[in-house]
Amino acid sequence: MVRLINPIKALSLMHAVTIKDVSKRFGVIKALDHVSLEVRKGEILGLLGPNGAGKTTMMAILTGILTKDSGSVNVLGMNIDTDIFVIKARINSVSGFSGIYAQLTIQEFLWYYAKLYNADTKIIPKLMKLTEIEKRKHELVNSLSSGFKQRVLFARALLNNPDLLLLDEPTVGLDVEIALKVRDLILSLKKKGKTILFTSHNLLEVEQLCDRIALINKGKILAIGTIPEIKRMLNAKLVVEIKCQHPSAAKKAIGSLGKIRNEEQYVLVVELKKENPKELLDRLIDADVGLESYRVLEPTLEEAFIKLVRQ
Repeated sequence: MVRLINPIKALSLMHAVTIKDVSKRFGVIKALDHVSLEVRKGEILGLLGPNGAGKTTMMAILTGILTKDSGSVNVLGMNIDTDIFVIKARINSVSGFSGIYAQLTIQEFLWYYAKLYNADTKIIPKLMKLTEIEKRKHELVNSLSSGFKQRVLFARALLNNPDLLLLDEPTVGLDVEIALKVRDLILSLKKKGKTILFTSHNLLEVEQLCDRIALINKGKILAIGTIPEIKRMLNAKLVVEIKCQHPSAAKKAIGSLGKIRNEEQYVLVVELKKENPKELLDRLIDADVGLESYRVLEPTLEEAFIKLVRQ
């Protein structure tokens, strides 16, 4: 006999977070305006938007720091209105904007939070090794660089073995080497099955880390999908780079197929009006322009993002 799965229950098994029609106001300002969003279990979802778009407000609602005005939020199969304390035990967060001011060593700091979280203190050495801070465990947290402090915050956030991690600009202000280590740490956490909701203004970082992205502006979700899907949704223009011996003949061959974005000696960068690079290639070959190379340049996430926020 085949058992039918309740569709609502099946949905909760697939998603770590389900946000439906959520709004939040601060006076006359709409921080969130009927937002709906789902975060799949085991994925890294990037939440992108300009300053004031509503990203941090959404994070604060998910952690219980703020309450929503309307709508529903389900986290790990639980209702945030009725089960917030149970939810808090199964999630944690790291922000690039929160400092550590305790006059404690790294080891003491983590032991203190382990007790607050009712977590097993035996996990502390393992977490210090994971975040590469074990060699400095007896140093005062206040004496550490911002990069090391950020790694301490990651270790703290993992004390309760959370199913969901909320990362709000976790690499902001870090130097390149430390930021790379933090990104590697985030990817290693995903491999361990963690679900991660992640905000960042670093679009290269977003492309490296995220399975999907959600673009938010003025409190509204404007697009959700993989990075290639987002680019297609926003009709980001396809660009080709042409290197040839006869640029003037190439320009004639291009004709109405595209617009020349840049020209340097024997290199033309062309924005296609239609997403059909083969048609242009055929024209160039027929025109005998002395083609040396023909390269399709994928539209960047930055181009798509800028186009989105200017709509």
